Amino acid sequence: MLTTLTMNHTQTPVSTALVGISGYGRLYYDAMLRLREAGKIRLEAATVINQEQEKERCAHLRALGCRIYDNYDRMLEAERSHLRLCCLPTGINWHKSMTVAALEAGLNVLVEKPAAATLADIAQMCEARDRAGRQAFVGFQHMYVPALRAVKQRVLRGELGKVTRLRVHVQWPRALSYYARTGWAGRLFYHDEPVLDSPANNAMAHFILMALYWAGTTEDEFADIEDMQVQLYQAQTIESFDTFSARVRTSDAKELIFNMSHSSERMSPAQVMIDGTEGSIRWNEASGLSHRVLGGEWLLSADDVPKDNRKFMFENVLERLHGGTTPICTLEMAAQHTAFIERVHASAEITPVPEAWIRQRMVGTEEFRFVSGLTEQLKLADEQGLLLSEVSPAWQEQLKSGVVPL
Repeated sequence: MLTTLTMNHTQTPVSTALVGISGYGRLYYDAMLRLREAGKIRLEAATVINQEQEKERCAHLRALGCRIYDNYDRMLEAERSHLRLCCLPTGINWHKSMTVAALEAGLNVLVEKPAAATLADIAQMCEARDRAGRQAFVGFQHMYVPALRAVKQRVLRGELGKVTRLRVHVQWPRALSYYARTGWAGRLFYHDEPVLDSPANNAMAHFILMALYWAGTTEDEFADIEDMQVQLYQAQTIESFDTFSARVRTSDAKELIFNMSHSSERMSPAQVMIDGTEGSIRWNEASGLSHRVLGGEWLLSADDVPKDNRKFMFENVLERLHGGTTPICTLEMAAQHTAFIERVHASAEITPVPEAWIRQRMVGTEEFRFVSGLTEQLKLADEQGLLLSEVSPAWQEQLKSGVVPL
């Protein structure tokens, strides 16, 4: 059984490099500064390709003694003998090549989720890790959180009876700027390399992997998928899909329902429901973790959902480098999600949403495209355990007829 250990602050700080301090990389940048201040790491080097746009942060890093490079390969060549950990909050298209390069330079790696765009890429990353005798961690930060493991243990103890269904519901509207932030955003391929960017393979990937993990029949196993029905919709002006609805059946007769979108009008916090014959568990990013037995009230669990999952992620990675046994997310675990994504793309084509259904609005200085009525339909589909095509009025029939939803 995996346990959580408290880091021994007398342990030698881990010499660390960071690649990227803009966009999502700013979260890593802030975390690295906190860890350095706590004496847990030495921030030795960073690769920053846009130093002109990040003058203030670069100046701060240099003042701390961090050496800054404008080229990743040059950083590895110059710093490999000084470094123990390389953090890669980079684009999906760079995950495999950067991870392999760091491992071959003798470094341990924390790479952001998803681990890579394809299972073939992850296989190469595993081979490089094993050849180097190093560790590779993946930034599915929820997998590092004790509460997530506690939920799995409660399920396996039979507290919910027989688990019959898991439901995942997320509505996170994204502004047009979200898709303009980088060249690979919303793309299936970028420079002829697969990225398969989508809500399911990027922002909302955490909740897919959580559901797959909780549906596994032992503490370390993930769901064994028997078949799936998939619906992919495209309302944004992108190459990939922005709305995802799917029903998955496992070999042990569980049903997993996913309804998630970046093109709804309103925000709805990420929620995963586990329904069993004797009770339910609800994981909600906003309200926390709660438990209901049969028809009883929802009661807050003692194992609460932390507000900063990344705190566990970074500290657990460092503890593992010191020989600990804290929960982590390995390449093999992350591959469960990538296998799911590959199967999603093989199961359905992307259906464009008719332009007549699209609305636009400004929120401050940000412009949003959203699908009329989608907020309510996604919520209804989740509550009833249905696909979008199965809610009333039928989503699929509206697509065929071109009728604008109410």
